[in-house]
Amino acid sequence: MALVAMAFVGCGSDDDNSASTPKLATPTPTVDQSTITATSATVTWSAVTNAASYEVQLNGATVQTVTSPSVSLTSLTAGTSYTVGVRAVPADTQSYSASDFGTCTFTTTGEGGEGGEGGNTHASLSGSNYYLISLDAATYETIKDKVVADFRPNDTDCFLYDWASNFSDGTSAGPNFYGVVDSWVNIQIGTATGWFGAGFFSTNLDNIKKLAQINADVNNYYLHMAWKGTNTGNYAVKLYDGVIDGCPVIVNVDGEYGFARDGEWHEIEVPLKYFYDKGLKYQESVLTSLAPDASGNVGLNIMAITQSDDGTMPQSLQIDAVFIYKK
Repeated sequence: MALVAMAFVGCGSDDDNSASTPKLATPTPTVDQSTITATSATVTWSAVTNAASYEVQLNGATVQTVTSPSVSLTSLTAGTSYTVGVRAVPADTQSYSASDFGTCTFTTTGEGGEGGEGGNTHASLSGSNYYLISLDAATYETIKDKVVADFRPNDTDCFLYDWASNFSDGTSAGPNFYGVVDSWVNIQIGTATGWFGAGFFSTNLDNIKKLAQINADVNNYYLHMAWKGTNTGNYAVKLYDGVIDGCPVIVNVDGEYGFARDGEWHEIEVPLKYFYDKGLKYQESVLTSLAPDASGNVGLNIMAITQSDDGTMPQSLQIDAVFIYKK
């Protein structure tokens, strides 16, 4: 029987006026329970005199800076408790210093189910037969009994390669796609080379051959991805089977598998049949007899992300919650 998590709200503040420069007044954020859903909530507070902006934290990590006294929090996890901190930041830092954080706690609504103790019932976590490519540790715990193969980079037998040697680390701040305050794949791309490639490569042959199990019911399998960003440029997402050189799906702005470049998380699901129609096929006979690559490694590029063929060149790559699964 499903358990429904109630939404609870509690607020407070923590003033410390020991600094020689007077601090701005501490905001007192509140959450109207009517705004709380399984994945979102709106927090408001009264405007603070002499404040130019407000720093917003979620469970201790800064997620936004806003100029008006309200913030909408999205991509949260169902049935999960959050603490929001808000402090006022002055424009005139010679006369004032930032306030202390005022805090507010709330719990998102949602049903408890097979997603685990956190009650995370996002639809993408209610499937079966997961082949993981990128996923945070906390969310992994909610579906670990349904994982067939784990290809997440671990620097032992699964890797994320920079094919053009033009990547640098981006900064992950705030909640990931499932609302967990954790890192995700966040890469800054140097554009001077005119191309890039991010390859998820595995040498775990036991896991690689398990991909062949997808053939029995390919129509019910999907590639799940979460994307965010503000940059222009399109991406080509490719899957490999040991024979063909990738079967791309184009991730652009307004296409069937696109996402808005608004800095928010967007979910994309591509039927595996889409790739199979382009020639992909996970064959056990191939997956169990892979030849060494140019470096002598025996393995498989599980997935790669490159620039598309339209001449555009993205400057960053932010993805999370990447896996193949059965609905």
